Amino acid sequence: MMFAETIPDARALQQFLGIISFFVAMGAGIASVAALFTSRRSQRREISFTREYASKEELTHLLKDIERIEADLTELRKEMKADRTLIMAAADERMEKLTTRVDRLLEGVSRIEGLKK
Repeated sequence: MMFAETIPDARALQQFLGIISFFVAMGAGIASVAALFTSRRSQRREISFTREYASKEELTHLLKDIERIEADLTELRKEMKADRTLIMAAADERMEKLTTRVDRLLEGVSRIEGLKK
């Protein structure tokens, strides 16, 4: 009975751990707020609201880039169309071979069925 009297109450332990976790959370919150106010980092401006128009050189450079991209796209479309034509022709050829094989198979099956009867 003596040992049972020395064990603390479970509710008291729960309250003690609750108080400790409360103080730890408060400390973390205070530390994060303090860090927010002490770090005075200036943010970089990403958007300029001034009226800075593009120069003629920049516009001609951009137009040349657009023309180059359009030419590349046109060439790519031609290559893709040629590749598609080749792929479709090869697919048609494979389909014909497969059809002839299936026809031969059906002829063989019909002969076998004719022999069974």
